Amino acid sequence: MIIKTILNNNAVIVLDENKREVVVVKNGIGFNSKKGDILKKEDMEKMFVLQEEGVSKHSIELLSTINDDIICVSKRIVAYGRETLKQPIHDSIFITLSDHINLAIARNAQGRTINNPLDWDIKKIYRQEHSVGMASLEIIKDMLGITLPSEEAGFIALHFVNAEINDDKESMHNVANMMIFIHKVLNFVKYYFSIEYDEDSMDYYRFVRHLQFSAQRIFVKNNGFSENRVDMEMMDFMSRKYVKEFACTEKIRELIKREYYIEISREEQFYLLIHINRLISL
Repeated sequence: MIIKTILNNNAVIVLDENKREVVVVKNGIGFNSKKGDILKKEDMEKMFVLQEEGVSKHSIELLSTINDDIICVSKRIVAYGRETLKQPIHDSIFITLSDHINLAIARNAQGRTINNPLDWDIKKIYRQEHSVGMASLEIIKDMLGITLPSEEAGFIALHFVNAEINDDKESMHNVANMMIFIHKVLNFVKYYFSIEYDEDSMDYYRFVRHLQFSAQRIFVKNNGFSENRVDMEMMDFMSRKYVKEFACTEKIRELIKREYYIEISREEQFYLLIHINRLISL
């Protein structure tokens, strides 16, 4: 690979063997390098292909305006998030997160803060991602000596949620809609059975994760729910054994059809029934 442009000390643009522009990020890679130098693949810690969906050329150019120290911080945060969440994370998070941290630090220096209206929902619905956000604040403090407000943890968490769902131009809007959907279903079940959730229980966690995947199918993949693969005899047995739980899933089906114009499958309803039964049996 041949260096085409040096963005800063930690990022360069190279031409690969297919003549594609690729951004390579590595600590100090731009230092003492020059246009025309050849890089070996084993020297590269991270690559961002410009043509890859979600990594626009405009976004890549942001790297040339961001302080090297912030790029190093983002690199550590993304690595920590990938290790902690154990989910596929879209490469574009490195760029968007670097830009966000850069702006957050500038706001903090000016004494300005931004309220996060989704902070409560993020903590409840995306607990793992929020914990990564909190850890990120510690990483920023440790590496840069800057203490950002706790609300920033929620914003950082959203970057990871966004990157988990294969981000696109509408992805942040999709994430907001997903949280509203999950919150709506959680509240519906809660008041239908007049219960309080044990948010530390594994059954509650599994139910929320199930709703997250359901929300992705509605708002991200935009292809409804999967085809039926559930034994209908088992479904009939469960609906007769757990009458009230089944009635609740019927109401949820109606809600989704009425508000999102999507008919969920019997398979989806079956798993809703199982999760709801576990919840109210606590």
